[in-house]
Amino acid sequence: MRYTDYLQLIKPRNQDFSEYVNRKMHDSDIGYDMSLSFGMKDATRVKFGRLFKDMVKLENELEMQRKYKISQLNVSELFRLIDTEMKGFCTLHDYNQFFYNL
Repeated sequence: MRYTDYLQLIKPRNQDFSEYVNRKMHDSDIGYDMSLSFGMKDATRVKFGRLFKDMVKLENELEMQRKYKISQLNVSELFRLIDTEMKGFCTLHDYNQFFYNL
C-alpha cells in the first residue's frame, strides 16, 4: 500500500475533523481528542477511534514483516507458486486462487 493510498483511506470526510487531525499530526501530537465529536454520534466516534488504532497497529505489523521477511522471499519461487498452470505469467485469476487458498 502506498502512503498516499493509506492517507486517503483514513482521511476523515468531515472537513473540520480532517483539519483537526492534520493540525494534530503537524504538531507531532499522537492521536486525537476522543471527547470532540465534530458532528459525529458517540458510537461513530468510538468506532472511528478503534478503526484508526487498529489500522496503525496493523500497518506497523506489516512494516515489520516487510522489513525483516522481505530478504527471505524468493520472488521467482513465489511467481511459480501463483502460476499453477505454468504459463510463464500470472493472471488476476491466478492471484485470486492463490490468495483464496491461503
